[in-house]
Amino acid sequence: MIEKYIKKFKGYDISIHHTQEVLDESKIQNNKVDNINSSEKEEYFITVYSKKGIGFVKSTVLNENVIRRAIKLSKINSDLKYYHGLPKADDTKNKRFYDKKLYNLSLEDIHKLSKEILKQRKHHISEGSVSRELTKHSIANSNGLFKEETKTYFSYDLSYVNKSTNFTDFGSYSYFPDLFSEIKKNSNALKFYSQRRVKKFSKNIVFSLKTLNELLSHAFLDNFSYENIEKGQSLLDFKKKFQFNTKFSLINDGTLKNGLFSSNFDHEGVRKSKSYLIRNGKVNSFLFNYNAAKEYGFKPGGNAYYSSVLPNNIVIRTDKFEPEEYIFIEEITGAHTANSVTTEFSILVNKAKHVSKEGTKPLKPFMINSSMISLFNNLRGSFDKEDVDLNLVSKKLVFSDVNLIYWSSRY
Repeated sequence: MIEKYIKKFKGYDISIHHTQEVLDESKIQNNKVDNINSSEKEEYFITVYSKKGIGFVKSTVLNENVIRRAIKLSKINSDLKYYHGLPKADDTKNKRFYDKKLYNLSLEDIHKLSKEILKQRKHHISEGSVSRELTKHSIANSNGLFKEETKTYFSYDLSYVNKSTNFTDFGSYSYFPDLFSEIKKNSNALKFYSQRRVKKFSKNIVFSLKTLNELLSHAFLDNFSYENIEKGQSLLDFKKKFQFNTKFSLINDGTLKNGLFSSNFDHEGVRKSKSYLIRNGKVNSFLFNYNAAKEYGFKPGGNAYYSSVLPNNIVIRTDKFEPEEYIFIEEITGAHTANSVTTEFSILVNKAKHVSKEGTKPLKPFMINSSMISLFNNLRGSFDKEDVDLNLVSKKLVFSDVNLIYWSSRY
């Protein structure tokens, strides 16, 4: 059906992205399954290029009037700096980026999982959810490109409460995880952090993948967006390659097996690939859409998302370094207040512990202020097994020379 409308408007550069979503979800409230629900969503995203600008239209239906509206907007807008055409069709064989177990998971199965979680709980669950999403999307353009694929997602979100504190456990996956093993990882967190014993000082800082992912999202990765570089809202540029003091690699991979953002193609139909944003400490590439990559002489990597660009799966690799002792930061507040241009941040550490040969001790809350540039300039290495948080894949990274601020002089 999409191709029919594109053929109807010959002479225009048109791209149409079509998405169909089915969401099966179970809601938990006060240790009971509150409700189960299945919902469907369908959306079209039409892009039209003219000599002057670009026209974007989102719609729940596709017809000639919707496309005419996008054509009209492309003629009104005057923000098109460059245009090198639309992506062409390619013959590369598609990979399967969906889990058959999730594909066949029913609403009844989701309900059973929720009841099993409640049966095995050790603490009061104030609220939570368990869901499965099935997404089918396709892309067609006036250059003869047509692609389609299926994706599956699974997620859970549980808020536990006891007399002294609360704890939120959540996860999102492109595959069906060993759910109870995932939940069990944090089963003793409430009891552990209720003790709140005073710390022992350390110069080695290790962030959990969850907290590191928050900092990367709010205080670092925006610098790699071509849009921010063009606007002067990035500390990077396309010609002068930024060099860190340490050797590490930051990989943008849209083809990673079981990666949350793995896919065969992006919202423009460009095939996703693996690229090094940073290689051995040197900035190597950026996040582009098709036309921006062509403009600046880079290979398109499949990072277009609607009218913007986003990273795919982020993989961090560095040399091995295992510290004798370190502070492990597990939960932070305030990452969203970070300066995405300078990469500076000042955050509250809610949950952390000191880890050494003598054992593990919980720490009282404290503050950290630093920058992502400083963190990576003082990256000592990594240890333990590679793990995943949403779209971030990494071993535990060890940073030094981080400014820790406590409300007590006692260490």
